[in-house]
Amino acid sequence: MKMFNRTPLLAVFVAALLGGMGTAQAQRVYLAVDRSSGEMTALSSSEVEIDGYTILSPSGKLLVENWNSLSSQGAPDWTEANPRAEQLSELNLEGSGLLSIAAPVSLGAVYNGAGLLPADEDIEFQFTTPEGDIRIGSVQYVG
Repeated sequence: MKMFNRTPLLAVFVAALLGGMGTAQAQRVYLAVDRSSGEMTALSSSEVEIDGYTILSPSGKLLVENWNSLSSQGAPDWTEANPRAEQLSELNLEGSGLLSIAAPVSLGAVYNGAGLLPADEDIEFQFTTPEGDIRIGSVQYVG
């Protein structure tokens, strides 16, 4: 996967994530959403293997044309799955990929929620493991 050049707001989020992690804390997968730029970045508190992910917005606040999918970044075997304003999904039918705090993955400026009140922010993040488990990732808004 491609290394992402961290924005200042993402760097603040990463610092807070690292600062709040105790030794007993379980690994977590996050989607950082920058309210001002619309940038979405996937990362994990520790190395975690995934073979698919879905970003949901029931109100249709995703900009498909700005999506920088793993497939479009040249990651082998990743395939986009019917992208639309309510859902962006991608899966790897041949293997999996790693997420970690050291190598966050930029997914592009796909959030179209500028000016929304926090109560109206509706982004959800799910990912699948190679074992077939569907897990809920944490969405963290910055900016």
